[in-house]
Amino acid sequence: MGDERTNDVFFDDVFVPDEYVVGQLDHGFQYISQALDIERFTMFTFSPVKQRLDLLIEYVRTASRDGRPLKDDPKVRSRIARLATTAEVARVMGLRVVDASVKAEATGGAPPTIEASEYKLFTTEFSKVLADASMDLGGPGTQLRVGTEEAPMVGRAESTYRYTVLDTIGGGTSEVQKNIITRRGLGLPKNF
Repeated sequence: MGDERTNDVFFDDVFVPDEYVVGQLDHGFQYISQALDIERFTMFTFSPVKQRLDLLIEYVRTASRDGRPLKDDPKVRSRIARLATTAEVARVMGLRVVDASVKAEATGGAPPTIEASEYKLFTTEFSKVLADASMDLGGPGTQLRVGTEEAPMVGRAESTYRYTVLDTIGGGTSEVQKNIITRRGLGLPKNF
């Protein structure tokens, strides 16, 4: 899970003196929920996904396996086409969230909860698929770390593979995003 630690932190029976209360009393969950809505589309931007896809595409253009260029393999080309198409969907979803956020800001509305959850879920899950494809297509050398001269895709496949797990946790897990989408977006009961 990357090079970072993750922790669960619980606070029980906490008292906060009045001078340290931020905002209105008993509105903490609302505040943190709104902050998370913003985090879901600002911390998981499309640009790093696009950079990793571009690295993979360049690798496929120049690499060979068993003496044959990867770019000539129809299965590899098909996989790259699916990844590129899915990346474009992620990009457009991100633009949709930004548009909804700008409109909400202009009208004094709340951040776009459902759109942000859809984008975060889609993009972080796609990032895992992209990392898997990079590891698969790059072969055993993709297990070498960033900075290793011999590593395909400058070692980004290995680090991306580790970090994509963290991305599905930060800002609310993929399961939390699914619950937000089903409950708030579709009006269905939560799944737990």
